[in-house]
Amino acid sequence: MDNSYQYETEIDLKELLYSIFRKWRIIVVCGILCAIALGAYKYIDNSGEAMDKAYEDQIKAYEQNLRNYNNTMIDYDRAVREFETAAAELDEQTDRLDHFNELLEEELLRIEDMTLSSDEVATSYMRVKILKEFINECEADIDRLEAMKSPAEPTAVEPEYPTRANAFSVKYVALGLVLGIFGAAFIVCVIDLMSDKVKDVKDITRRFDLKSLGAFSNDDKKIGKVFGFIDRIIIKVFGHESILTEEETYALLAANFDNFALETPVKSVLITGLSDEDKLKRLTDNMNSRTKGGIRFTFGRSPLISTETTKTIPEVDSVILAEERNRSTNAGVEGEIKTIRDMGKDIFGVVLL
Repeated sequence: MDNSYQYETEIDLKELLYSIFRKWRIIVVCGILCAIALGAYKYIDNSGEAMDKAYEDQIKAYEQNLRNYNNTMIDYDRAVREFETAAAELDEQTDRLDHFNELLEEELLRIEDMTLSSDEVATSYMRVKILKEFINECEADIDRLEAMKSPAEPTAVEPEYPTRANAFSVKYVALGLVLGIFGAAFIVCVIDLMSDKVKDVKDITRRFDLKSLGAFSNDDKKIGKVFGFIDRIIIKVFGHESILTEEETYALLAANFDNFALETPVKSVLITGLSDEDKLKRLTDNMNSRTKGGIRFTFGRSPLISTETTKTIPEVDSVILAEERNRSTNAGVEGEIKTIRDMGKDIFGVVLL
């Protein structure tokens, strides 16, 4: 019998991302530690040249911004003074215009006086001409002054004096955080890809061409007490939310077994695998109480580590492999299958605990 298995591993990107996101606590902690380490390293750097240079550049930028701000405020103050001076001059020119208009009116009335001599009339006409020139000049000045507008307040803000911490630490802390998060995620990804642990029932059924009787979900049991809502969101987003209770899963396993037993009748079945012995016993008890046909189920630890199980295999009609998620290995499962089939026994199916 050929017990060799050729299986080309396919990377499930969704499951890989799920494994990474489920380690978010470790990834975030690594990012924070890396940020602190890089920030502290730059802060206590003995040479200090890079920090001093960066701080000097900020001081120069601050001084230039301060000069620009001061120039802006000086220009604004000058414009305000010019406007105030123009307003005062406008009032003065308005008063002069009123005074010249009064004098002009008096001279015009004087010219109408018939008792004046020709010399006095000529003098009055001369005064009228001069007053009209003064009035025209005043009106021109008033138009010019009224055209002036009040200067708008500047939007410039006085720059703040830089501190040494702002000169170098923030960007290195941020850089350390990013590098730490991506570095930790990469390591988690590599470990997950290199791991031989069984993560899903598909890992066994596809690799070894076995029937799946069912699988228990243990994702809900791994929700942390702190920030557990994040774990629940991740489980829900990636579709790992359990839809069956433990009792419902046991009932489903029994129903699947009864259906498969119609094709392959058996009377005695051994449940074994690289799972915890208590879990094997509980699975055996449930199969004995839930299945039909009077089939006798027994259990034993993996034949790779138990002599008693190895002795029991020839005495039963078939074997059910009960493997435990993130505990059983594909290499171990392959060894169990080889041992069982070398004894001439078929594997009825596999259960993932």
